[in-house]
Amino acid sequence: MLAQKGEALYRAHCAHCHGILKDGKFEGELVGKVDPIDRIRTDRERLDSYDLDLMMNQFTLGAGQEWRFKYFRKTNGYANLPLDGIWARAPYLHNGSVPTLFDLLQPPANRPRTFYRGYDVLDQEKVGFVSTVAEEAGRHFALFDTSVKGNGNGGHEYGTELAADEKSALIEFMKTL
Repeated sequence: MLAQKGEALYRAHCAHCHGILKDGKFEGELVGKVDPIDRIRTDRERLDSYDLDLMMNQFTLGAGQEWRFKYFRKTNGYANLPLDGIWARAPYLHNGSVPTLFDLLQPPANRPRTFYRGYDVLDQEKVGFVSTVAEEAGRHFALFDTSVKGNGNGGHEYGTELAADEKSALIEFMKTL
């Protein structure tokens, strides 16, 4: 069972940051905690662009509503989030610079440099959305270029050292999240 092998790999390589659902709660020592940008080494432009003006504008979101967000603050990185439904949350990384989970598990030098965003067809093998289609039926999709400032797809090298069969198993399990 490929997904079972993948679950063991997920528990060993991913769950401490992204959690695993147990009794209706995501367990993982670092879930919800901020991972410093210097540790994850992803493109820091988005993080650095978060300034006082943006934060003050965010405080106006939902003004007068019970659900209003009230606790925005600048951090030194990104919070580790649970990966439930990850198969439908592409593209990946905080800036959407990696089209599929397969690509995320590749060393940054082997990740796609350009791809199309906006197509709504799932890539069931690589897990993400099909990212090689420029247009279909009059719909045009946006070309994403990772060489543009703020679009870098480096960092988050966790799992890149796994063997190809282990990566396949991990992806198979992540389809179940």
